[in-house]
Amino acid sequence: MARDETTREPSEEASNVNRRNYLRLAAATAASVTAFGTGVTAAADFETITVPAGEVRSFSLGDGDTLENTLIDISASGAGYRISASGDGWAIRNVGVRGYFDANVDDPIVALCPNGGTGTIENVYLGDGGYDAPAGLTTGIFVHAYHTGHIDIDRVNVQGWAGNGVYASGPGNHDDHPNPGGDGTVQITNSYAADNPTADFRLGTDGSYCKNCVCEGSGRGYWGFYNTTKLIDCDVHNGIYASDGAWESPAVVQLENTRFSGGTHTYVDSADISGSSAGTPRDRMPDGVPTTAKAAASATSGTDGGSSDSTTSESDDSGPTGTLFELVAGSDTSNAEYEFTVEGSVQKRTASGDVAAESNDTVSDNGDGTVTVSGLSGNGYGDAFFVDGDIVSMNLDESKWTLRYGGEEVSVGDLVLPNKLVIDGSDTPRQSSEYTVEFSGTARKSAALGSVNSHDVISDGTISGRVIGGTDGYRFSGEITGFRLDGPATVNVEDDV
Repeated sequence: MARDETTREPSEEASNVNRRNYLRLAAATAASVTAFGTGVTAAADFETITVPAGEVRSFSLGDGDTLENTLIDISASGAGYRISASGDGWAIRNVGVRGYFDANVDDPIVALCPNGGTGTIENVYLGDGGYDAPAGLTTGIFVHAYHTGHIDIDRVNVQGWAGNGVYASGPGNHDDHPNPGGDGTVQITNSYAADNPTADFRLGTDGSYCKNCVCEGSGRGYWGFYNTTKLIDCDVHNGIYASDGAWESPAVVQLENTRFSGGTHTYVDSADISGSSAGTPRDRMPDGVPTTAKAAASATSGTDGGSSDSTTSESDDSGPTGTLFELVAGSDTSNAEYEFTVEGSVQKRTASGDVAAESNDTVSDNGDGTVTVSGLSGNGYGDAFFVDGDIVSMNLDESKWTLRYGGEEVSVGDLVLPNKLVIDGSDTPRQSSEYTVEFSGTARKSAALGSVNSHDVISDGTISGRVIGGTDGYRFSGEITGFRLDGPATVNVEDDV
């Protein structure tokens, strides 16, 4: 059900920073900062604001104001912030937030252009998340219903908030809503959202869209709440949703070159999701998205100009998704055979000049969610495939083959991981569960068993991560030697499946 926005008036609270064209905390404003009790530490090219425990740091932006090159550290217990942007020509740029948000404020960033005009939110890191506050479910970015102009949101990283990642459907509110919408537009580009249970991205006015965005993890991926919105060249791992039963909104979501999993979902008969998936969604971080608070504040990209997608692509391979798997036969072999089975999908790599599959190599759908691949090679030649899923069995004489997975040489034992580990938080969509698993063998994230996101890490025999209303899945070999779970999630281990 839609959350009542009657308590979400544009903030009138005073900021301890006097309004000026640039709201960076330079020496001229140090006195007002001291009076507020907030420590400020200068760093190269950006300012760090350290908020004391139990305090909330407020910023107020109006016409022409900019908050930029600022790192807000809320690591202390109960520390928080509130950025209120209302007017024309304001900008929130190169801002990173370090620490989990646990202050009693439901909307740390409230943005609108109430009398037309434009606003900009760009290169912002909100990836440490926030909790279910007494004031309401925390949201990374909230665009108020009274927004009538246009807001661009670009290169934003928003993860792990208790409600929405970007909540921008309010401007589409019906006239009979307690807060009728202003019909302002919001366009989100080159951004990443994960593990925001209500929705990662939520829009609701004609002319609003997400372009080159990625969402994954728990909860809804994209939610077109009202009117007609678009997804353009996006990768959605956790479902596409249209309309809302409470307001009976006839929403339409139009898909253009968008890859998705998790299904399509509508809440009223008049709602529609127009278009089909353009393939398997890619696990990637859009170029330029900051992956740390420091990277955002210093205006240095957290990515290397590529993405986290492990697919090796060539000019002839622009369509396939998955991880490149190469099988190269020894130079002294002849007609060496292989066969392997994947839970998921497999596509041949056919680029010329490289290791590539041929017409006599077969990919057979088994009708149970698995495919079996078979072929033969020899004399130093080989075959290659894009594998989107888990390799669950392999039959070949390993002494005759060199195997490369994602560009790294591997053994059959590295690839075929017989055990499953699933951490399931889907029964508690608003609560976080953190886990650490120690194991004796090899482990790999499994998109087939759960979400794959940046909070999940495998390193030196340890798996660590968190779920907020979603599911994380892994395949592993060996035995589990240690385990810790903080939170209500359930754990399922299947050995030798």
